[in-house]
Amino acid sequence: MNDFDKIEEYIPHRAPIIMLDEILSIKGFEIKTSYQIKKDCIFVTEGKLQETGLIENMAQTSFVFLKALFADINNTDFQDEEKTLGFISSIKKLSIMDLPEIGEKLITTTVVDLVFKSPELKIIDVKGFSYKGKQKVFESEMKMLVQTQS
Repeated sequence: MNDFDKIEEYIPHRAPIIMLDEILSIKGFEIKTSYQIKKDCIFVTEGKLQETGLIENMAQTSFVFLKALFADINNTDFQDEEKTLGFISSIKKLSIMDLPEIGEKLITTTVVDLVFKSPELKIIDVKGFSYKGKQKVFESEMKMLVQTQS
């Protein structure tokens, strides 16, 4: 997938907070995305993507897995007609090695694990990391709450 407009089909976010350009792959619960840092990104200060932008990029990447589950008609954890909203509830681990600059491309990979589910709430553990080129710039483990409304 390489059409930016279609990103909005996979996440509930809208401009100016979209932090994904392309979904590179979805394999099971591992998702890989790319994002080229833009000058007008609300998380850029003094030419660099700030810590909050790295966290948001990872959260949006992990949220993509919901649509992967929607596409699986045999999956009963989520239903396509549900309105879904995700929240970061806690950050267990956070390592920032570098703040990427405007124009650099982030490749972010997350692995998600559904640890609790009910009709209205899912709790997901997320592990992920981001690279610019071959340099790891970010790594984190977080817990997300996914609220669904029929």
